[in-house]
Amino acid sequence: DCMKTWVEISRKNLLHNVGQFLSLLKAGTNFMAVVKSNAYGHGLREVAQIIHESKTNDSRIWYGVDNLDKAKVVREVAPKSPVLVLGYTPNERLKEAAKLGVRITIYNWETLKILKKIPGVHCAIDKSKPGSVARSRAVKLSVHVKVETGTTRQGIPEDDAVEFVKALKKIHGVAVEGISTHFADSEDMQSNYALGQITRYNSVIERLKRAQIRISVQHMACTAATLRLPQTHGN
Repeated sequence: DCMKTWVEISRKNLLHNVGQFLSLLKAGTNFMAVVKSNAYGHGLREVAQIIHESKTNDSRIWYGVDNLDKAKVVREVAPKSPVLVLGYTPNERLKEAAKLGVRITIYNWETLKILKKIPGVHCAIDKSKPGSVARSRAVKLSVHVKVETGTTRQGIPEDDAVEFVKALKKIHGVAVEGISTHFADSEDMQSNYALGQITRYNSVIERLKRAQIRISVQHMACTAATLRLPQTHGN
């Protein structure tokens, strides 16, 4: 039996759209292709592969996925590209995330406590050399802290953010690479709610600076914010 319905993806149009977004960004700002929900029905593997294999692909392109299983798919297509798991990563899969070399989003104390119990150094054996001695190699897990600024869905409360980051930075084998938030209604032309979220997010960044903490990757711009609010572009 043949399929009665299917989706046809225009490679040319997809790459044009990516190029348009890249053109909006200042130098030094990365672009994340969020391919959650099977790339929103367009095909996770297909979309990631088109972007990765095109001349559009450069060091500024990241991939955002919902979970570790989807991260594995992107890893197969784009083995060296940065991949961030935007959703929840179960505690029992944190070590797997580190070995896979993907970034994870963290926003609760429970996950932080589990990370404290995961050894930061693992042993590896070179199987190509029979009888070789096991050698130690550091395996770092890069994490992005998500701050709750008004969407009330996912994120560490802004008043707890500095203490949370300080605790994370004390964990051997964990690198605090990024900090983000998520807008509730940045697409609403009649609402100024997003502006309040920007203020709260920037307040957290300032508090971290006063605590002598700098996080290299700062991001919060979804599609609508990228188009409407250039002050959210971060890096």
